[in-house]
Parts: sequence; C-alpha cells; structure tokens
Amino acid sequence: MRKRDLYVIVALAVVAIVVISIVVSSNGSQSEALQAESASNPLIYSLAMDHWSSIAQKNLTAIMSAYSTGYEAVWWFVNSSGFGPLNGRYDCNIPEGSNNCAFFPESAWKTFFNDTSSLQNYTVCNVSVTDELHGRIVVQSVVYFPLVDRNETLKVPYEIDFQYYNNTWAVWRDWFGQERKEAYPVAGLLHPSCTAGSQVSS
Repeated sequence: MRKRDLYVIVALAVVAIVVISIVVSSNGSQSEALQAESASNPLIYSLAMDHWSSIAQKNLTAIMSAYSTGYEAVWWFVNSSGFGPLNGRYDCNIPEGSNNCAFFPESAWKTFFNDTSSLQNYTVCNVSVTDELHGRIVVQSVVYFPLVDRNETLKVPYEIDFQYYNNTWAVWRDWFGQERKEAYPVAGLLHPSCTAGSQVSS
C-alpha cells in the first residue's frame, strides 16, 4: 500500500469518528433536554396546585412569592362586579414597563379577598399541562371556590403560564378567568366530581 493511500484511509477514519461523535453528542443533548422537559411537568403541576391553594387560603405573601420577578401579566375576567377588581390587567410589568394598570397585583388580590368569604375549600378539575415555546409551560384548569357566606360557588377557568427565569420555574402570567371564558358565580356550594386524576380538593 502506498503512503498516499494510507493517508487517505487515516483521514477518512478521522472524519468518520468526528461525524459519529457529533451525532452521538447531539442525540445525547436532545435526550437530556427531553428528559429535563418531561421531569419539569410534575414540578409545574405541583407549583400550580400550590398557587391555587394559596389563593384559597387568601395567602397574599405566598401568591406574590410565586411570581417571577420578570412576570408579565395578571388578568381578571369575572362577569360580576361583586367580586372585587374590574376586568383587566393588574400587572404593571414591574420591575419594567409603564404604569398601565388600575391596581398593583397585591391590591387586586386584596380587593378580591375582601369581597369573598372563606375560600378554604376548593376543587380543581380538568388540569392540563402543555409545553410551549421559549421555555414556557402552561397549566389550564377549572377551579371551583365555594363562597359559603353567599351560598354560591365561583367557577374559574384558570390559566397559569410558567417561565423558567433566574434558574427557577415561576408564574409569568396569571389568568383568573379568560376573555371568552369568564369566571362566574353559580348558585349553591358545589363540589364537582372530576375525572380520575384531575381532581384536587382541599
């Protein structure tokens, strides 16, 4: 075998090794990313449940601590003015952005809590967790808050958008009701039965 042929064989072998290394490394990175994404869902589910529990307990400190420091919005869509803040955006993009809201989030939550009786008992139904683009995970559900003093139950289509921010998952957007699916009071103290695996009562 000539020396030139030997060089060609060695060069081809080196190229093959490099290509295989890149493919293996790429697949490994993708696999790790998918594992991290899958592992985050139970955590996100737990964080969402904690957030709803904090609302039921009227624990303003816990509610506000769930928000990312870069959170974007807190929205309220309730079809009755008897439940505190008017429909709209109550986040001023703190610490950035202009003052484009009627209430700071703390004030909006306080107003809502002042206009509702104890929310200790609640039921969460139809929970779904969806991975979105740009490191976001969205949790949607319907939350039922019995309002004992009013003999009503507030039915709330709820969405929490989580974002990975400063090395942790935190609430980025909070939707209490939605634009075309408003929260509304239902007569009586409801404790609905949900499909298996999607009901959490407290």
